[in-house]
Amino acid sequence: MPEQIDKLRELKDKPRSERLQVLCDFDAYDYQQTLLDRSENIVKAAVKPGRQVGKTVTGGAIAADEGIRGSDVMILAPYEDTAEEMMEAFRNHVLKAKDRLQGTKVNIGFDKQNKTEWEFSSGGRVRSRTVGTDGTQIRGKNPNVVLVDEAAYIKDSVFTEVIEPFFSTHESYQFYLFSTPAGKSGYFYEKVVQDDSWFSPHWASRICPQITDEFLAEKKEQLDSLTYAQEYLGEFVD
Repeated sequence: MPEQIDKLRELKDKPRSERLQVLCDFDAYDYQQTLLDRSENIVKAAVKPGRQVGKTVTGGAIAADEGIRGSDVMILAPYEDTAEEMMEAFRNHVLKAKDRLQGTKVNIGFDKQNKTEWEFSSGGRVRSRTVGTDGTQIRGKNPNVVLVDEAAYIKDSVFTEVIEPFFSTHESYQFYLFSTPAGKSGYFYEKVVQDDSWFSPHWASRICPQITDEFLAEKKEQLDSLTYAQEYLGEFVD
């Protein structure tokens, strides 16, 4: 373990999934690795998941990696509980990394840490916020990494008038949308279905190794077909 951790600096240009495995002991599934390792100068990804496939822990891992590396990260969501969940996932990854780095030559320093905002000695920062009805409370920010959870439940105008302008002064940035589908319209739907400039993976619940066929069969029996398709197949339905 110490020998592996002491080589962390050599991993800075390696795929993110490798860094997170060493730093946070995060063994991502193949479908998570594909998202984690997007390496374009500008990353725009809209993930269409079913339930319990690990979207929150994956978003938290991206936030942890970028915050440690010095990025300005914002976690956004329509509801306070949703934002707190991804922020909690971020905190767990960072604290695991701090614990694993004890006694090594690599250190993660914090200048500030509270429920909604962490600042790193590297200059990185991670904040979680709700967007409210119109995004007023997040105007004036300048993050270069934005992760939006339950994006389908946020008004289109918040994306076009508030969030997209964040990136106007950044030559490179990362913009991630995660959401269970919610109807065949809206900003999230358009990015998944209509905009070819976005990477749009489909994470139906069945791809998660921890979810059994028996569980899904039970849910299919319990729910109407449209609800099951939306919640567990991760499909857009009317």
